[in-house]
Amino acid sequence: MTSVGRFTRGALACLAWLSLLGASACIVNGSAGEGPSGTGAGNATGSGAAPSGGARNSSGGSLGNPQGGSGIASGGVGNVGTSGGNPGFAGSNPGSGGMSVGGSGVVIGGGGASSMAGASAGGSGPVMMCGWTPGYTGPLLGRCDAASCSNGQCGIAVGKGGFLTLDDFEGPQVSAPPIALHWPARDGRVGSWQKFADPSTTTNVALAATGGGGSPDSKQALHFSGTAGPWGASTALPVGTCYDASAYDGISFWIKGNAGAGNPTVKFNLQTPPTEPTISGGACTAGCSDHFGEIVNVPATWTQVKIPWADLKRGCTATTPPVPTNFEPQKMILSISFQQVDPTKAFDYYIDDITFDIGNKPADNLGEILTQPIFNEMFKTALPIFSYSGLVSAASSYGQGTFAQDGAALDRKQEVAAFLGQIAHETGSLTIVREAACYPTHTAACTTSDNYYGRGAIQLTYSANYSAANSVFPGIGSDPDQVATNTAYAFGTGIWFWMNKGCHGQIQAQNFGGTTNIINGGLECGGAPSNTTGAADRANLYSQFCAAFGINARGTLGC
Repeated sequence: MTSVGRFTRGALACLAWLSLLGASACIVNGSAGEGPSGTGAGNATGSGAAPSGGARNSSGGSLGNPQGGSGIASGGVGNVGTSGGNPGFAGSNPGSGGMSVGGSGVVIGGGGASSMAGASAGGSGPVMMCGWTPGYTGPLLGRCDAASCSNGQCGIAVGKGGFLTLDDFEGPQVSAPPIALHWPARDGRVGSWQKFADPSTTTNVALAATGGGGSPDSKQALHFSGTAGPWGASTALPVGTCYDASAYDGISFWIKGNAGAGNPTVKFNLQTPPTEPTISGGACTAGCSDHFGEIVNVPATWTQVKIPWADLKRGCTATTPPVPTNFEPQKMILSISFQQVDPTKAFDYYIDDITFDIGNKPADNLGEILTQPIFNEMFKTALPIFSYSGLVSAASSYGQGTFAQDGAALDRKQEVAAFLGQIAHETGSLTIVREAACYPTHTAACTTSDNYYGRGAIQLTYSANYSAANSVFPGIGSDPDQVATNTAYAFGTGIWFWMNKGCHGQIQAQNFGGTTNIINGGLECGGAPSNTTGAADRANLYSQFCAAFGINARGTLGC
């Protein structure tokens, strides 16, 4: 990748470090640090290459665009060579067509690939670039696509509180960035982990075994290590183009490392338009990279850190333009990052299971564990008979006082995730209430030769099962289609089957595969199953629901 960080010295209280690095000496340890004067900056992949024409002069020279000209092409009419080497976006009205967003004073660009919204559209608040400097090839931070620019939305994705895990790092093991987000496209979340470091240092970021411990049942974590260097290093995850996480109360992650490597702490950041430099898609022209964040210790054993949004602070100089009064960084996240605090010392730490938090909500039963937003996120096209209220009612009525109520909070969440994974597979994510091959015409493809084919959340099948459940759900022995038409029966028979056929005991024993064997083992389990993908699909769905609850799948997954 081309170099994206440029440095400046002068009368700035807090020096702007590598633009995507987010490092700030003022924040990290109270001492000032300086990058090189009038040189190209380090790059994202450590190749050391700067863009042609790329040095910013510390005494007020122009910011060369990546094609070699001075200033930023079509970037507005501002003063290009401002004191201190600030980028060429200092004009009072550089561009046009902006619109204010959410009353925060932040203005979204409405012009072309490198245009900026006019400040007049949102008062004197900061401006978000709609696009990048021509030739910039860094990771996605604040970039808008053409459609987003034209409609003024700039790709802002609003979290609905329905999928707590941001990344659990349980995807394929990768030894170098970019490292893809494991659960992408949840509420518009997309992106990959990147590394930003002084190219003269040795740094490495990779997915690696947790080394024991970790968050419960975790197998992999993000490992970031490196040597000392003048500018420092960070690993960052751009979250779409702009992500609103205000549906959540904060963020948490697990951390462990070797404090003896040099850095006993690490800084967690939310990078936002007012604090991100213009060159990488933010609004900041001076005092940049002092992001909203918090410094945390690097413990020797795995420890969970919970950070409410209110605890994220900036620590030194004001930005230009200024950060809007009462700005809430969780509403406009360009990226989250973990930063080397003291660049003069080495670092070595692991990060695992980054999740959004919904406070200290109780988890004593299904209704408390499974929120309406999570249900809505996972079952976006559910049939009306499979309603959220119907599921909560069925768990209360037919769960025998133990469904999602046995054991610790983690055990209860595991059972709900397992049940949801199974019914999602059985019903095509609650879009099928009757076995498709048997309705409306009974055919040879049916699983039984009579009218007792699959219906309901767990596709109750065979006359013996209908007869056994008849005492709890009167009438289904003689009229089995009530399972597909009676709201209480559709979910209720699924809960009944789960509790009476042994699934509850299997998941309490951490054996998800055992529940699959009970539900459809004749077709999906054993040495030569006729359905070779069913069990794996069920396990994947179970893992997704675990991630929705901010936990990991555990125990035996296959049958």
